[in-house]
Amino acid sequence: MKDYCIKSNLNYIKLKYPLFNNSKFASILNILFIGVFKLQVKKILQKNNPNLIIQTNDTNLINNVIVSTAKKKNILTLVIQWAQTAPEDYYLKLKSLNTNHKELTKKTHITHWFLHKLTNFMLKISQIPKFNKKSLAQGNSDYVFVINDYTKKLLIKQGVKKEKIYISGSTAYDDALSINLPKREEIKKKIGINNNNITILFISQPFYVKDIRIMKKEKQIQYIKDIIVFFNNFYQTQNKEVNIILKLHPVELKKDYIELTDSCKNILILSDFNNLELIKISDLCVGFSSTLLQSVIIMKKPILCLNMIPELKFIIETQSKISGITQDIKSWNELSKTLKILEENGYQQLDNVNMKNFVLDQKVYLRLETWIHELLFDNHIISTNLEPNEQE
Repeated sequence: MKDYCIKSNLNYIKLKYPLFNNSKFASILNILFIGVFKLQVKKILQKNNPNLIIQTNDTNLINNVIVSTAKKKNILTLVIQWAQTAPEDYYLKLKSLNTNHKELTKKTHITHWFLHKLTNFMLKISQIPKFNKKSLAQGNSDYVFVINDYTKKLLIKQGVKKEKIYISGSTAYDDALSINLPKREEIKKKIGINNNNITILFISQPFYVKDIRIMKKEKQIQYIKDIIVFFNNFYQTQNKEVNIILKLHPVELKKDYIELTDSCKNILILSDFNNLELIKISDLCVGFSSTLLQSVIIMKKPILCLNMIPELKFIIETQSKISGITQDIKSWNELSKTLKILEENGYQQLDNVNMKNFVLDQKVYLRLETWIHELLFDNHIISTNLEPNEQE
């Protein structure tokens, strides 16, 4: 977005704000902060008078405040989807899983009841607009750009007006198809790999953060350790060495995983590195349900979605299918058999993927630039013919 604004000689303001996601009193702290944030937003809009506000969703407190404040000043608002959207029952199921794993005592029941009552009271006196949906957009924004027909139909079902929704595709699709990447040897040299061993990219995802929180961080790290040990043992039986790159999610901290470097062989932990470059040098990519798995599929690398953790079964089965993975790995024995197949076929992409929901016409950047330009200067979208045909 910044590059587009510079290229088009447009003023661009990036608004950053903190969230107290890791606090016991997160809801209350966020609401207290919202009062200050509302004043900041109002001041910024008065000072800069923007033509358009772009967000990645409008479903949390802060995003919703921005939308409501913008509407009072007749400023257009746009949501651009950046990650896959889960089915509508996903968050209800997730909430149920979250509650079951808390093992609440009488004392914590009272605490949660008190915080719930206090939060609702503060919402009321703060005059913060209500928000109900959790998938992507409530329909409050003027326009919503989505990455595929699946999300468009889901939002329409949830009550967002069809006229507001346009299928743009994902920039990740275009990047994976067309971006010029350095040579494999150059990338490996940058991260300190100086051998030709089999390279496995493990794409992590934090299931212990506040919005999900269905297992403790220590338990997730132990699961990842078990998986890494398994890979090391498998390739040892094949008389081969292996490089295992653990790519952390942006909200994960490297210091939380540093113990793995002491207890596991052949592991490299990275938190900030070009994802597409890591995919390029990898012979195999494994993960749980990250959106990044889609880029792996587009770049025609073999991908294994690991679904051997009981607590994560529902999440992985749901998200992996949306990401384009049609078959999960459900046991250590199945993982071993699949690795043997990959050894035999030279690590070619398996038949466990489906690209039905992918928009791969390489016109994503064209759509975004054209439509945003029209919103800025015409206040509505004119080039509707750019939208891809609806997928069956």
